[in-house]
Amino acid sequence: INARDTVKIDGEFSGLITNLLNGAGESGNIEVETKSLSISNGAVLSTLTAGKGSAGNIELIGGTLSLDNSGFILTETLNKGDAGTIDLNFTDSILLSNSSIISSDVGVEAEGKGGSININTQDLRLIDSSQITSNVFGKGKGGNININASESVNLSSIDSNGGILTSTEAGASGDAGNIIVTTRNFNIKDDAIINARTFNDGNAGNITFNANNFTATNGGAVTTTTFSNGNAGDINLNINDRINLSG
Repeated sequence: INARDTVKIDGEFSGLITNLLNGAGESGNIEVETKSLSISNGAVLSTLTAGKGSAGNIELIGGTLSLDNSGFILTETLNKGDAGTIDLNFTDSILLSNSSIISSDVGVEAEGKGGSININTQDLRLIDSSQITSNVFGKGKGGNININASESVNLSSIDSNGGILTSTEAGASGDAGNIIVTTRNFNIKDDAIINARTFNDGNAGNITFNANNFTATNGGAVTTTTFSNGNAGDINLNINDRINLSG
């Protein structure tokens, strides 16, 4: 899809979806280029494989991206294949609000790799329990989450569910993905979380920040966690100017 001004996907049964439901091959890619892209009210943009092939890639290009009220961008493998890559390139801003989710998953009983989530923008903002996640529920390695925001990354939440998460779950096997955030100003507050975790013998991912200023206040947290035999990851803070931790 190439639209000069606006693409709006709205409503619970609305979406752009490519599926490989059985057999071999790959599900199709999704490519959207527009000035403003909005996904809201349960609408979904997704690629999925339930066959013996990989899910398609998702590439979105524009000025602004908004996900609101349970808007979803998803890629998942449910069989023997890899999840797709999610590439988001928006020159101005990306906003996730009201429990919206960007996710790459290796599903239960699946065997494959999670796709990476690559975000390039000026300002990234997650609010109201919204998430960017990469999860392993089956057998495989979780995808990495790479965020490059030239000006700022701001995370806040109404509970501890909101934030950026990589996980390898109980009953799964394989390492969780890494999280890398590069920005001028990083701010996390109000119980939002960045977490890399493992619930099995696989290792949790590492978390790396490259920033000028790092601020965590009012319950905002960055953690790596192990709940089983796997190792917790490292947290690396490469901060040029100031680190502020309070509340």
